[in-house]
Amino acid sequence: MEINVARQRDHLLALDGKQIFPGFFTRLLDGKLWIKNFQFHQIKHDALDLRMEVNDALENENIERIEKLKLEILPKIKKIMGESINLNIYTVASIQRTSAGKHRFVINELKE
Repeated sequence: MEINVARQRDHLLALDGKQIFPGFFTRLLDGKLWIKNFQFHQIKHDALDLRMEVNDALENENIERIEKLKLEILPKIKKIMGESINLNIYTVASIQRTSAGKHRFVINELKE
């Protein structure tokens, strides 16, 4: 018996082909109250984008927060996805919702 708890496209793929559940990525940002909304996005097998809406517009403070965040989460991502994975972090004004109005925390755009 097989149980699928998330859509196939919501899993991100490690460099070895292993599927990583979305919950791993959402837990990486627990307690980061300065982040209003976020989305992990995989377009290439060896690259992961993190798009974030942040609570304030203090650019210098956000730059420091983002650098600190990357230093904190990148080793965890590399451990589960592979050492040569790249992480790009972007701040955005808003993150697009689905046509049904839902927010997707993880998007896999890799061609199967």
